[in-house]
Amino acid sequence: MLAAPPVPRPAPPHRLRSHRLIWPFITAACLLFAVAVLAGCSGQDADDDASLDQDTSAPSTPDQADLSGADADSASDSESIEDAGSDTTPEVAVDPVRWEPCDEPFQCATVTVPLDHQEPSGETIDLGVIRVEASGDPLGSVFINLGGPGGSTVSAIRNGFRLDDETMERYHLVGFDPRGIGLSSPLTCDVDLTDAPRPDLSPDTDEERAALDATAQDLANACGDSDGDLLPHLGTESVVADLELLRRAVGDEDLHYLGLSYGTVLGLRYAEQHPNRVGRMVLDGVVDPSFSLPDLLAQQALEFERAFVTLDAGCGQALTCPEDGVLAAYDRIAASLEQSGPQGGVGGPELEVATLVAMYSERFWPRYGEALVAADNGDFSGIERLHDLYVGGTSFAAYAAVSCIDSRTPNGSGQWDAFAADLAARAPRFGAALANELRACAYWPAAPTSTPKPVVANTKNPILILSTTGDAPTPLANAMTVSETLVSAGLVITEDEGHTAFGKNFCVERIVTDYFATGTVQDEPHRC
Repeated sequence: MLAAPPVPRPAPPHRLRSHRLIWPFITAACLLFAVAVLAGCSGQDADDDASLDQDTSAPSTPDQADLSGADADSASDSESIEDAGSDTTPEVAVDPVRWEPCDEPFQCATVTVPLDHQEPSGETIDLGVIRVEASGDPLGSVFINLGGPGGSTVSAIRNGFRLDDETMERYHLVGFDPRGIGLSSPLTCDVDLTDAPRPDLSPDTDEERAALDATAQDLANACGDSDGDLLPHLGTESVVADLELLRRAVGDEDLHYLGLSYGTVLGLRYAEQHPNRVGRMVLDGVVDPSFSLPDLLAQQALEFERAFVTLDAGCGQALTCPEDGVLAAYDRIAASLEQSGPQGGVGGPELEVATLVAMYSERFWPRYGEALVAADNGDFSGIERLHDLYVGGTSFAAYAAVSCIDSRTPNGSGQWDAFAADLAARAPRFGAALANELRACAYWPAAPTSTPKPVVANTKNPILILSTTGDAPTPLANAMTVSETLVSAGLVITEDEGHTAFGKNFCVERIVTDYFATGTVQDEPHRC
């Protein structure tokens, strides 16, 4: 379960073309992932009500045009790759990206990349890219990825995500929707998770198990039927190759990057493959790249159980709770829903997701406490709203498509049942739900395309690692491990609950701002 901004849902464009590479002008889990909808995900400290009610409608798509942006002549037509990393991707000729205004202050472009980076002269797909220009004399561009997989960075920037003023003066802010998402050749097999209630993710009857299995197989079959040509090429390795082409296309010598949550995996894999192209890279809410999907979900299940106990301890202080606390109330409400069936749009899965939302940030604790009190009295509207907030703007199909091929997973219903049962035994409240949310992986029509492993990279510049002490989706232990396996990295630890540290206090912001200005990190871990 990672996090991301909601994804607008534009009509899918024609996805595949077979011709020579060109760069014409023209963008989210959950149990998946604008801005600040999940506190800490975007790095912006937005008001809760504004986050809950903001407009996530699809942005207008600019007409194609042949207008050159500020960087149009700064990239070589056929820059060669000179990295000393492990990348063996065939060289691809790169034309400069051409920017066009697309609603002040944004510039937009479409970048065409190979569908299969091992066959650069074959079919292609389009990536939607957006930029906010630097207010001063730019040192380059900072690419961002705010999480997922399944989140639209283009949407996040359109909805207000910015770096601090000092960094925005020095750098262009650039975002792109990863392939299969938003404005980048999106999958057409997506499902609407707000169409609740969903099948029970913790089934205890044959009927419930059959319904859950059927839903998982339906998604896998639908994606195989409609997007079978794209599915094998949606993994993190393909997105990393896209990111390298985008760096070259905007004309930057080095990749400057901010990655949150799943975005840290992209940054780490880029550093592994292109160590001599790493500029100033900030990674926050680190996913351990050596973890398989089952490893990741098992870690999260245990950490969410821990975080829920911490949330309960805040009753009467940080949040208003039912008289006997949130743990007892949650168990009582969950048992009631199991016995009575869904109430309106809320069943067990919706309650579980709404509860997990609260553990992404303490800023959501008061809203969750109010919703739980109301649900205990028969009003589930607050729970439903928290659930829909989390899943309503993301692409679940894209979340599954990347998760299912980035590592090996249990195969078939028997293996997946055993995996879910193990997680349920270790984490009784959330284990089965976290496992079964991605049950479609048991039937996924595309095979794994990569093997999880530690990233041991000797990068051109040091990488800055951020973490909170109470991050359930991506625990502090991950950040500590990664900072040790990288040859050159600085670690900043924030004493805080919730997912990611960026945007939460002045100490972290000052360190990040100074890092983007100077590129230097402290040798020893720094606590904020």
